[in-house]
Amino acid sequence: MFDLRELPSHDTMLRFASSYPDLDISALESWLTMLRTASDELTAFDEFLAEYGVSQTKFFVLLLLKRHPDGLTPSRLAQGVAVSPPTMTGIVDRLARDGLVERIDIPTDRRSAMINLTDAGKQLMDTLLPPHYARIASLFAVLSEAERQTLQTLMGKLRLAAHDQALHLKESAAANAV
Repeated sequence: MFDLRELPSHDTMLRFASSYPDLDISALESWLTMLRTASDELTAFDEFLAEYGVSQTKFFVLLLLKRHPDGLTPSRLAQGVAVSPPTMTGIVDRLARDGLVERIDIPTDRRSAMINLTDAGKQLMDTLLPPHYARIASLFAVLSEAERQTLQTLMGKLRLAAHDQALHLKESAAANAV
């Protein structure tokens, strides 16, 4: 979450720019707006999911399983929601305890299982997804289709830049460690 509630004014940024010549005010304002918007939406999303008794991670596990009706292995689920395999084991255990997923042993691999939605898990998703999609549609109703496409293009560019920046930082850290 983005915890900065009081965003700096343009005048504050101008003052900072006099001390930090590399400060790109427009870039900083855009970054702060993006993070504030994403954080506010994630908070609203958490509140929405809480009405159904699920966290974001559980929701995304259930959504992946809905997309893959033949089930997924715990390791594939862990990759799909970017958590470690031991963390996914705990999540699957809790979802199974809640009756939302089931483990089906793979006869050819005793160390693994397929995870599937139960009828209760399917029912939860069928109940939760329509208002979720309506909430998203309502949020984006303020944008035209062209604006949505532009937003997707711009966010895609930023995502690639962030990925490249993270990769560069990892390479620099590895080079400095040697």
